[in-house]
Amino acid sequence: MALERYEREGSVAVLAERLLTSLRAWRHELNHLHLPWGRAIAELCASRVEQLLRISARVLVSSTQAAALGSVPSAGQGRCIAGMKMDQLAEVLSRLESMLTEKLERQCAPPGHEGSLLSSRDRRLLHRLSKMRGDIADKARSSGDARQQALQWLSYARQLCQSHLVATVRALEARSGYSQHLHKH
Repeated sequence: MALERYEREGSVAVLAERLLTSLRAWRHELNHLHLPWGRAIAELCASRVEQLLRISARVLVSSTQAAALGSVPSAGQGRCIAGMKMDQLAEVLSRLESMLTEKLERQCAPPGHEGSLLSSRDRRLLHRLSKMRGDIADKARSSGDARQQALQWLSYARQLCQSHLVATVRALEARSGYSQHLHKH
């Protein structure tokens, strides 16, 4: 059942690489073509970041088996991971940290590992992304600079793709075989 979800939605490794490719194209559009798509790019980028966080949370919850299941409903206000918003996903990831840090250190610590699932930079980044996600709707109603908002999303999305959190989830996927299973089909 868990592998079926990954087949439909992709792995964190694949999503992060696709997002990085999209970020380069979107940045080019904003900086060189001066197209008026800032708000649309910010929305699309936010959606992809949310998807990356959602799959990261699923991979991490499945790696803890039943231990983490108590953290999910309370952080998501009763929602399953599939229905959570970005701020709820960030909360789930924060709650999983204490449960997973020791286990992940033994199993798949990536190079440059700081000793916990979320680095201090990752925590700040998740907070910023959650706040920005909430701001998109507010700024859509105002005359704010959509291009600047989109550029900020692109910058933070790139940081997420290169974060300790995503590196850890990618290592966990590789260790558990999710990525190999996806690439065979």
